[in-house]
Formats: sequence, structure tokens, C-alpha cells
Amino acid sequence: MRRLFLPFRALTHPIDTAESADVPGGTLTVRSGPEGAVHSGGPWPVKFTVLLTGQILVPPVPVAGAASGYLVYTKRDLHYTIHYRGIPRPISIRFTNEEGNILEEHEIPPAPHHSQGSKVCGVWRKLPKVYRRLLQKDKLIFVLATAEHPEGIVGGRVLKHNAINTGEDALLETL
Repeated sequence: MRRLFLPFRALTHPIDTAESADVPGGTLTVRSGPEGAVHSGGPWPVKFTVLLTGQILVPPVPVAGAASGYLVYTKRDLHYTIHYRGIPRPISIRFTNEEGNILEEHEIPPAPHHSQGSKVCGVWRKLPKVYRRLLQKDKLIFVLATAEHPEGIVGGRVLKHNAINTGEDALLETL
């Protein structure tokens, strides 16, 4: 079954955007602003955040958990760290466009330290220019897939990073 994504809502105030999700233990909010363009001339590094829930997927996936991520674009590589809670261990991550077309997929090999883990890290090497433009325009979607939900259990829009207040930053670290 192919999943489609909800269209991006137009922002009424371009200075600051926020995405929130209810997670066990409270609400997780990721804020983003208009700083840090992504282009081949720098500046380095450019930081991004992502909040992954089942609500962005079509049809929505009812899941009690969520995930949050921090991405850093350096030169031509996109490094990512995703913290998840309340969902099974992911078997793959994928980057898609807004239409749900898979642009890049990384399988997560089983490893002994993953059985208790709640974090996934990786690198998308040599990010093509056309996808860098999607990243710059906040049109890149990040999806975690599990064995039970191979089309994706949670997903979210990758947004430019803006200073996150201390309380939200602490909550991100606990997720």
C-alpha cells in the first residue's frame, strides 16, 4: 500500500513555525525559523529538526509513540540522529518528497545494541542538488518504517532548525 502525505499547510507567519505531538510524558514541540539556507556555497553546517508522528501519513497511523530528529547538512552530506519512543525498532528510514515518492532509503541492520535502543543515526552521502532544494524549502519528508508497518509508522517534515527553548530541548533529549 502506498502512503501519501498531507499537503504542507501555508504558514501565516514566516518568522517561526512549530510542530507538536503528544507523547508519553507530555507534549513534544519542534520549532523552526527562516535561518540557514542550504546551498553548495555554505555556510556550514546547516541544522534541521524533524518531529515524526503517525498523523502526517495518509491514512494516518494510530500510534502511541513519536520520534524526533536532528539533522546536520555539511558540504554534500546529510547526517541524522533520530530518537524514538513508543514504537517498535525501525527496519528502515526513508526520505520522500511531498507526494510520497521515495528519494532515498536506508535499511537499519539488526545489531545487538539495537534491541534496547531508541536511537537511529546515519548519513545520506552526496545529497543531490535537486534534493538539497527540497531540504531548503522544507519539502523533504522523513519516514521511519517498522516490520509491522513497512510503508511507515511515523513521518515528519524536515524543517530548518531554530533555537529551541530549554524545556523543549530537555524533552527532545528524553525522547
